[in-house]
Amino acid sequence: MLITGVSLESLGLSTALAIASQDPELLILASRTEDKLNVAAEKIRKAFPSVSVHTVILDLASQKSIIAAASEISDSIKKLDILINNAASMTPKRAWTQEHIELQFGTNHIGHFLLTNLLLPKMIEAAKTSAPGLTRIVNVSSLGARMSPVRFSDWNLERQDIPDDEKPPSDVSQSTIDGVDGYPGFLAYAQSKTANILFSVELTKRLQSKGIISFSLHPGSEFLGLPHARLEAHFLHQKLF
Repeated sequence: MLITGVSLESLGLSTALAIASQDPELLILASRTEDKLNVAAEKIRKAFPSVSVHTVILDLASQKSIIAAASEISDSIKKLDILINNAASMTPKRAWTQEHIELQFGTNHIGHFLLTNLLLPKMIEAAKTSAPGLTRIVNVSSLGARMSPVRFSDWNLERQDIPDDEKPPSDVSQSTIDGVDGYPGFLAYAQSKTANILFSVELTKRLQSKGIISFSLHPGSEFLGLPHARLEAHFLHQKLF
């Protein structure tokens, strides 16, 4: 199993701990910052000493890094049963990936899209010996997706003249649309989360015949005293096991 975006006090770590409690054969943690990743890995190892935990450096804002990480992962495993695309970027100010794609769309969707496709051969291999639907791709989205469809004509959010079907809903405030210095950061995040949902729909459509299905989900909210990360980890535990 592979989880992206794992660091201390994060949804990724809560998810990893919940899954580690079920004694998986191998838990691979992929994240951008080596120090934080190593601390998170040690916390899991201390809590569940029998679980084998591997770490991989992954910067989803760099396709070069994604390709290197996917190669490292593929070389170390024969199959991959579950991929949880959890990592995400959110920023109110405009920034770019190394390939000059708007950072939030480039990281949250394009980065995971590339990683998933590079690892698909290992998932197809896993599905050959598993019951249909047990090989899974989980794309962590957000209720924020409701604020914007994907701007297929302008995914870098650089234009004002966009088609009506790519505009945000009428209840989205003008200040959110205007953003900071002409960059609508919340809409950028929202379109990336919509893309996560559409990605899951299309993955299932294309891969279900091979025994692979995909889910997209909202990470949860404060509920009955449970922080969203713990609540979401509980949800994943119920769905995956």
